[in-house]
Amino acid sequence: MAAAMALTALLDWGLRCLSRFWQQSIALGLITGFTIITVGYPTLLNSFLNVVYVRSSQIVLYEYLQQQPKDIRIASLTREAENIPAFTGRSVLVSPGHSLAYHQGYYEQIRPRILDLITAQYTPDLAQLQTIINRYNIDFWLIDERSFNPDTLSRQWIRQFKPELAVALAWLQQQPPPALQQLQATCTDIRDQGKILISAQCLLKSNL
Repeated sequence: MAAAMALTALLDWGLRCLSRFWQQSIALGLITGFTIITVGYPTLLNSFLNVVYVRSSQIVLYEYLQQQPKDIRIASLTREAENIPAFTGRSVLVSPGHSLAYHQGYYEQIRPRILDLITAQYTPDLAQLQTIINRYNIDFWLIDERSFNPDTLSRQWIRQFKPELAVALAWLQQQPPPALQQLQATCTDIRDQGKILISAQCLLKSNL
């Protein structure tokens, strides 16, 4: 009888110790988890909300375009064309981002525009340039000061359009030079950090 009572007491003590151990373990786990969430979550949140902002030095260009009517259309083969809609609220005909073929139906509409701009920018035929300006109702043409440098051109994003690039390079190596290049000085509206904004209306009224 005494042995049974002693065994019962020992078992009860063991259960109480085990219960306290699990309670302490659970409490410790909860405290640890709460600490990790409290300290770690803001760090993860800051990383998640870390926004990469696009910066550009074309302040004069953007201010000038913002003063133009909102429905103008800008033609450009420069990478700056990607920033113009965001910084000025004005439309571009194409940009390097448009050349990514995400959707076949969309790309089939954009590709002809890109090819036409390559042709218009480098053709020595002014009439061909003027035809494309009228086709797309272009108001301004934005170029880079190195746009007519063959070495630079062969490294631009339009190099993916190899047949058209080859023709453009051939035009740059012969006389007369591209019509747009010939009229650049006459029809330039503004220059800003190596970018040159040309009036399409001036191009339409010009003769060579």
